[in-house]
Amino acid sequence: MESLDKLEQFLSGLLGRLASTAGGPHAPELVEVRRSVLREIAVRIETKGRGEYFFPYTSVAVELYAPDAERRDALEAALGGGALEQDVREMMAERGCPDAPRVSLTVTENAELAAGGRPWRIQWSREQKPDRASAERPAARIRVLHGAAAATEVPV
Repeated sequence: MESLDKLEQFLSGLLGRLASTAGGPHAPELVEVRRSVLREIAVRIETKGRGEYFFPYTSVAVELYAPDAERRDALEAALGGGALEQDVREMMAERGCPDAPRVSLTVTENAELAAGGRPWRIQWSREQKPDRASAERPAARIRVLHGAAAATEVPV
C-alpha cells in the first residue's frame, strides 16, 4: 500500500511539473482566490477569552490582480457587487465576532502582479470611534442674555 501512495505522489508531481511547463503558470481558480482571501482575513480574528472573539479592524481593502480584461471581469462578477463583503460578514457571524468590517474590493489589470503566487493584496485599517461623551453633547457654556457682565459667554 505504501508503494502505491509513493507512486501516486510521484505521478502527481510529474504531471504537475509537465502542466506548468507546457502552459506556463496558471491563474488560480476563482474559488481558490476567494478561499485564500477569506482565510487571510480569518487569521486576523482575535480571541478575548471565554469563547469571545473580535476583529481588530474596521475596514478591509482587497485588491485583486488580473492578467487581462477577461479575468478582471470574471473576478468582478464573482467577488464584486458586495459578494465578498457578504462572505466576510457570514464568516464573522459564524465565528462569533460582533462587528464585521467594511470590505472594499478593487480588481486591477496587472499581468505582472497576477502572475505572482499571490495575486492579491489586503490593506487593514482601524478608524477610531469618537468618544461618546464628546460626540453626543456639545460643550456646555453660560451666556449672558440680559444685563451687564465682563464676559458675555463663559465655558463650563
